[in-house]
Amino acid sequence: MTGIMPVVLNGVAVACVVTCGALLGVCISSGCAQKPSQRSEDHSVASGHRLVAESMNDFADAALVIADPTVLQSLDASGFALARVVGNGGPDLEVNPLVSSLASIGTTLSSDIATIPAATSDRESREFLRDRHADRTFSRELLLHRQSYFRLVGIINRMDRGYRHLSGGLVSRCGEVRLIYRFVYRLTGVSSAPVSSPLPFTMAVVLSAGSGASRWADCARLARDWKQTSRSGSIGELTNYLESATFAEQLKAMPVDRIEVNLQVFRIPAAAKPDFGGHAEYVLRTFRRLSPRGPFVPSRLENQVSTERLLRFAGLRAAFRRFVLSDRAIADLDRGTLDVPWRFLDDRAISVSPGGMSRSANDPFRPLLDDSDIQAALDRYEGTGRALRRVRSVSGFRRRLADLSCSGCHQTRAIAGFHFPGTDPPGADARNAIQLAASAQFYADLPRRRRIVDMFAGGGRPDFSIGFSGRPDEQFHAALSQTSLAGGWATPCYDTVDRSFSSWRCAEGLVCRVLFSVAASPQSGVCVTAGLARVGDPVERGEVVSNGIGGDSYRRTFPDAPSVPSHYVTTPPPADRADYLVLHQGFRSADLTGGFPGGALAIEGCDRLPREASCGRLADTGFNKCIASGDLFIECLNLSKSVGLRSCSKAHPCREDYVCSLAGSTGLGVGALGTCVPPYSLFQFRVDGHPKPGMRLPVGNAQVRR
Repeated sequence: MTGIMPVVLNGVAVACVVTCGALLGVCISSGCAQKPSQRSEDHSVASGHRLVAESMNDFADAALVIADPTVLQSLDASGFALARVVGNGGPDLEVNPLVSSLASIGTTLSSDIATIPAATSDRESREFLRDRHADRTFSRELLLHRQSYFRLVGIINRMDRGYRHLSGGLVSRCGEVRLIYRFVYRLTGVSSAPVSSPLPFTMAVVLSAGSGASRWADCARLARDWKQTSRSGSIGELTNYLESATFAEQLKAMPVDRIEVNLQVFRIPAAAKPDFGGHAEYVLRTFRRLSPRGPFVPSRLENQVSTERLLRFAGLRAAFRRFVLSDRAIADLDRGTLDVPWRFLDDRAISVSPGGMSRSANDPFRPLLDDSDIQAALDRYEGTGRALRRVRSVSGFRRRLADLSCSGCHQTRAIAGFHFPGTDPPGADARNAIQLAASAQFYADLPRRRRIVDMFAGGGRPDFSIGFSGRPDEQFHAALSQTSLAGGWATPCYDTVDRSFSSWRCAEGLVCRVLFSVAASPQSGVCVTAGLARVGDPVERGEVVSNGIGGDSYRRTFPDAPSVPSHYVTTPPPADRADYLVLHQGFRSADLTGGFPGGALAIEGCDRLPREASCGRLADTGFNKCIASGDLFIECLNLSKSVGLRSCSKAHPCREDYVCSLAGSTGLGVGALGTCVPPYSLFQFRVDGHPKPGMRLPVGNAQVRR
């Protein structure tokens, strides 16, 4: 097959978004088609799931999430900067909080970055990082640089969290509010103009609703005030309401319960982890204050059991087994409201990608329980005449436990381990920008959260139960009927007969494919096109084999052809057109390509695109040479060509392990569709390739601003 080939940085496939900015409707860089691509009408997606553009000014979800970057910029400047929210209004307000008010968190994370790579259970990562540790880990210099800062990227109403009990006490009867911040570095070049980018690091400040000196101690009033936001008719109207005393002052009166951190510690390329096409690890932590004005210190994470400690101490493991197999715990597990007691928990979690729940490190419960004990506990519970709605099998029990852990949740229908990275502010470079603020799991759960807010507003006590994180309950499918979020393309599914997952079926025209199977353990698959593959469909499948917790390897089972770096054979593309690209997962040394989890079908160029595709960009010949010369990654992205990639939107998201990047050549203007690419294709989702403090930057790079 001739034409362009995806080029990779050190063995990892790199894609960039098309350079016609969807938000601006104009070309902002060279190499972009300046008119809508010609679309073919030959193919359509499954019935009921046609891809559509969505309005960027839709306020229907404002009662649940504030995600508009213009609104958030205003709030950030009017009292919701991170340092102000955590109670520091001193002279160092403009300094990176990690070296001032949150210095204790900065110290802990710096230590994590220094120690986790050498302790990883992944053999290839240990060997690779032994030689290139500094280049492939999160920069501690940028982490603690005084000019680095946190940008407010989301305010999330979590009244659905009003069920939580810890140590026998109700945490917050009205749930929580989460302020999500994204870490951004800012460096000065020789021209003194800033060069900056977000990095894969989010911080959530969790406020306890229904407590403190606030009129929102009344949950019904809190819910009604939240609902008022969805009545806004413009960005200005929404901003004014959020900054009013009715909303902003009440929000500021809420006490900070904790701070949650998610940070990509390191990422190694496909050349170093050729079977998976790369490997990344994230550290998840929670911090709390022991006194009102004291420093934030590490605290145990919700439902993240300490696997190592429980395996080491038989008595502690026996106590955990008695707890989790008890009738009360089974009932809570079925509802999704289980709170594992603190004595079993860890204060740090590691999640890995790609591969989601097939990866052993993402399921801390896996080695702690025997299938026979789980089945006996379920039989005992149902033998009393009580019914279980969701957890009705051993695999359902295990999946639900993994769902409730931090590591499991963050690798289920997620974006490179994140559920809310936020969108980029106006004027952001489209080559390093994302289309959607949140993950597919987040958007699929909104109907449930909306019902809970409505019940609170009406003075009722909500039903806090929740479906599996990979798939919303059937009762919410009607609300999602015009989307792909429940049974459509890219939705998790089960192709086996299992009582817990009987509703996890695919819509007409789709089939369930397990991309990462685990021996002797049924794994969810993904709904993809039945029959002839379409753009975005996976082209490879395989089996994950674990040698202890975190020591995973991958063996490709489809296609049945050689898949070693020196002889990597891809599956033949469909024969209905001659310009397909087969993007593959494993590393191929001949052309330094790979890094697309499960592989993906694409189209060379952007002519006659089918309905499921939009015009995006893949790196072209010369990219690796550009990187090797020491130029900034963002400048090297100019070496790219147009490619037809899977379209995406809030209603029709990408497959797991992919991100919806900004696209703009669809000619749809505001609300145009994005394109699905591996997250590490974007500068802001990888820790390597960024400038370091003190390095001499070319003057031309000063235009790269966030």
